[in-house]
Amino acid sequence: MNAEMRHQKAAHLRELATSILDSSNECHESEELNTAYDNVFGNSIYFPANQYSKILKLRTFIDELSIDDVVVANLVTIACFACLLPVSFLKKQGDVRFKTEKEKLTQMRTLEEILPDKLIQIAEDVDDVTITMNRVHQLLCPNAKMIGDCEVSNRIDAVITSPPYLNGTNYFRNTKLELWFLKELSSKDSLRQFRDDALTSAICDVKKEYSNLDIDLHSPLLKKTLQRLEETAYDRRIPLMAKCYFVEMHELFLGLTRHLSNNAKLFIDLGDSIFGGVHIPTDLILNEVLGGIGYRFDKRIVLRERRSRNNEIIVQVLLKYTYDV
Repeated sequence: MNAEMRHQKAAHLRELATSILDSSNECHESEELNTAYDNVFGNSIYFPANQYSKILKLRTFIDELSIDDVVVANLVTIACFACLLPVSFLKKQGDVRFKTEKEKLTQMRTLEEILPDKLIQIAEDVDDVTITMNRVHQLLCPNAKMIGDCEVSNRIDAVITSPPYLNGTNYFRNTKLELWFLKELSSKDSLRQFRDDALTSAICDVKKEYSNLDIDLHSPLLKKTLQRLEETAYDRRIPLMAKCYFVEMHELFLGLTRHLSNNAKLFIDLGDSIFGGVHIPTDLILNEVLGGIGYRFDKRIVLRERRSRNNEIIVQVLLKYTYDV
């Protein structure tokens, strides 16, 4: 997209900032989205009634807008994403939870207050883009766990990734309002389907078929950690969760080797975790796992430290590796 086209899109967004709520108010409420809400969330009430109605009308407005301008429609969708939690009874604090009564008094927002500003912010970003890409982006596969089975036309020289942390975060539950607005949720089973496709990183992601799986991950530290978890875990799924996580990481990075060039660089943003008082040194275990499949460790950089609930220090690190074919 050239500069002139970007300026046109930005101008359209600024125009919508002043008119979108009035224009969308003329639309009918999205029956599809309303039905999905009932199917997925049941009797849960996540929005004030007036804001919920406006959200359903915005969905219809965006659908109609996409017929003529899919780029602007997508940008408006992003602006709406940024508004869903602030106008809801939920808030993100680590995981997503309900606002307290006190927080409702001070933190509730309305679409009228924040949506126009979000659209203007996006318009400014679109106007300010000065980067020109020399290559066309290509989606290799929809799921990183499929990387070993996909076809790649050129060898990969560098990989930058931040896989889910083994910290119990339910990423899909935390983004359920956005997924719903995207029409990606249609039934109570929809979130489960997303979790099944994802890398195991939380108790609710555990795959029972891994329980009897015997695979050598070349990690004495993992074996020791799993043994400690078996002895102390407050939930029997915790050791299996940790096992699933590293088995899937092993499969993912082994599959990736099919496509790497000689001397390819791998950068991984990762964090460790603590369950039931047992420290899981995720980065150190992964280092052993990757070493067993041909990755050469280069560097470990601590990006951030914080205290866990039991006051132990846990870290976020950047790991650098080289792969030699």
